[in-house]
Amino acid sequence: MVKTLPETLNFLCPFQSDLIRIGNSGDGGYLVPAKSVAEVDHLLSIGISDDWTFEVEIAKANSAISIDGYDRTSGTLVFLYYALRELRVVRSFRGLMKGASKIRRWIRLAISFKFFWNRRHRFTRRWVVLASNSTKEIELSKVFKRIPENVNLAIKIDIEGNEYKLGKQIISEVKRRGSDVCLIIFEFHDTIRLRDEFLEFVKELTQHLKIVHLHGNNFGQIAADGFPEVIEITFASEAFAFEQKTLAFPHNLDIPCNPSLPDVAFCFAG
Repeated sequence: MVKTLPETLNFLCPFQSDLIRIGNSGDGGYLVPAKSVAEVDHLLSIGISDDWTFEVEIAKANSAISIDGYDRTSGTLVFLYYALRELRVVRSFRGLMKGASKIRRWIRLAISFKFFWNRRHRFTRRWVVLASNSTKEIELSKVFKRIPENVNLAIKIDIEGNEYKLGKQIISEVKRRGSDVCLIIFEFHDTIRLRDEFLEFVKELTQHLKIVHLHGNNFGQIAADGFPEVIEITFASEAFAFEQKTLAFPHNLDIPCNPSLPDVAFCFAG
């Protein structure tokens, strides 16, 4: 059954756009305006983990783009460590056969990571925070300073709930760069427990960019009013948004983040 969201959430209703899917077929793929891809000069991607298919595909679609990636849990040596850890727990030939696919996966990730994140596309193995307390962290202000001025900037952030801590500084940078920020992809978490923080953050962003897509992540729960606990939101410049709104979700290009469960369905009051 499709749940109709309360009218108080109508400001989240996206504008229609010429959307395409960039990234893999599950959690890690996002819908963005097709025309925006060629406009982006620089992509800031915070939160990589073991899936950078979005970064790979946008780089293929726009060969001029440069990418900065940040995540403490990613890296060639990290993935090789995971492969060795799988190997260490093997106690028999049967165990080796069972663990072989995991070992191969980590080795493949290590190799592909090494080839993609070099030269033009820069990766920093640190957590992005407001105030750094160790060498494992880097301050968001420093991250933004590393991005050239007067470039068309896209931002992708998936940091498992820590996005709210960075919210004010992100808004400040969007204001400062103005129309140079043409695309933002956010995965918001904890929208049930942190509903007020979520709504405040999104309302501020929509003063500068238009919402052009929503997708509920079906790994999360659903609130009593039908809104997903975890939701992916694509914000884009007004130039990429049409006048009409999209009322019902999921979009036909959306794919469930968890393939074993149905996608999250909801609609806005017309």
